[in-house]
Formats: sequence, structure tokens, C-alpha cells
Amino acid sequence: MQDLQPPHHMGAASARKYAPLLLRSMAGQGWPSIHEVDHQLLAREVTRDPAGFKRPSSLVPTRIRDLARYSVVTGAGKSQDRLSGPERCPDHPARYRKGCMDCAMTVPA
Repeated sequence: MQDLQPPHHMGAASARKYAPLLLRSMAGQGWPSIHEVDHQLLAREVTRDPAGFKRPSSLVPTRIRDLARYSVVTGAGKSQDRLSGPERCPDHPARYRKGCMDCAMTVPA
């Protein structure tokens, strides 16, 4: 984050503050580890679309909190997402099996 181009760059204290949030967001959205990720791609994603931000300093933390899925950013095949992503609930296809509350609340017969 300290290597981002102005006006988005951060000092050491801000980078330390937001690094754990970035790592959690990356993991949650399917991004490669910080050691394997394309740093230019990540930098473009956390600094994209600055319109509407009155303070450039608030752009990066907001984009980190709202980091897009890696497969969407890279344009990975949608068919691959279904095969390698989380499994959909067979009874409620709009939900993932792991987080389907209706199925979790069902008592087996």
C-alpha cells in the first residue's frame, strides 16, 4: 500500500492499519496470497473508480472493504467458478450449501 501512486499511497502507520483488512478481504474473495498475487492488478482494483470520493485517502480503505471476487476481476470462466467454487444448495440454488439457513434449520426425518 505504501507503493501505490499518489494520491492513494499510504504511510507506514496506515499500511499497518489496513494490511490485516486487506489480507482478510483477499482471502474472503478468493484472491491468491499476497506473495502470489499480481500486485499491479490488486493496486488497480483498490484504486479503481475514484469518482465520487471527495477525499482520495478514503478510496483505498473503502475499496479494500468492498474488494471484488478475484474471478470477476480476472474474468475467469464462469463455468470454472461453478466447478471450483463453493457448492450450491440443491434445494435452494440461490444459496450456497454451507450457508443455507433453511436447510440448516431442517430436522432430519
